[in-house]
Amino acid sequence: EQGIDLPQRDLDGIKETGTVPVLIGNYKKIIGLISIRDVLRVSAPILINGLKKRGYSTSLISGDTQLACDTVGGCLDIDHIKGNLLPNQKIENIRHIKNISNGVAMVGDGINDAPALASADLGIAIGASATDLTLQTADIVIMNDDLTKLLTYIDITKKTNKIIKQNIWTSIIIKLSFAILTVLGFMNLFLAVGIGDMGVSLLVLLNGMRILRYKSKFQNITTRELENDMKMIICENCATKRILPQHHGRDMIKIDDKLVCWRKLINHDQIEPCNEELPLYCPKCNDKLKIS
Repeated sequence: EQGIDLPQRDLDGIKETGTVPVLIGNYKKIIGLISIRDVLRVSAPILINGLKKRGYSTSLISGDTQLACDTVGGCLDIDHIKGNLLPNQKIENIRHIKNISNGVAMVGDGINDAPALASADLGIAIGASATDLTLQTADIVIMNDDLTKLLTYIDITKKTNKIIKQNIWTSIIIKLSFAILTVLGFMNLFLAVGIGDMGVSLLVLLNGMRILRYKSKFQNITTRELENDMKMIICENCATKRILPQHHGRDMIKIDDKLVCWRKLINHDQIEPCNEELPLYCPKCNDKLKIS
């Protein structure tokens, strides 16, 4: 509209990598081009795998481009992926999922996620990066970026429900048994009250305290060795430049003369290691590449 020529070739090349191009300029010309891409939380694959093992279906709904969503969703093996969504379209997707399922929980942190969080049966905000509006809308707030907390909450909830059902049925069966025995004359009133009432109350209390012994199955993940400020690969010989490649949703890490997948550096029983490697040599002139 402004009559400014766009670097379409560069834009298409950036989009093909799953990143979002941002143009910088004035009313006369383009003076810069920035690419933005998401970095996967290390705990994200643990969360998705854990949800699938527990029988839950997963969906990714986002305002990012469909290609960017497909890139992230493909790394996590998410069931349904939808991008380019406005806040009202996210609400429509949440309502659709509610209609075809027994319930829906949504996890989000952006201000555009707040309406969808309110529409879900259970809204969960990531507190470390969530906006104030999102925090006020959510039912549950995770105060750090550890998504495995969600699996812990699910396990605690299921264990609590199991204990509650055990206590209810135990109380009903014992009280009915003592009532019948008392009526038939096989049990005196003193034993019925002492064992069938106070004894059952103590038994239910002790059984309920078992939930206090629960310990999370998920170990903490240290990501300090994965933090990387270097984003470009440059060949000083032929001036070839390209964005630092990602694998499984995060930047690859430089080890000696090669790039390796971050999963190779994580020692965690819930994350499958990856041996993907890329040589640090220019494909054009075979000169050693520099990362900056």
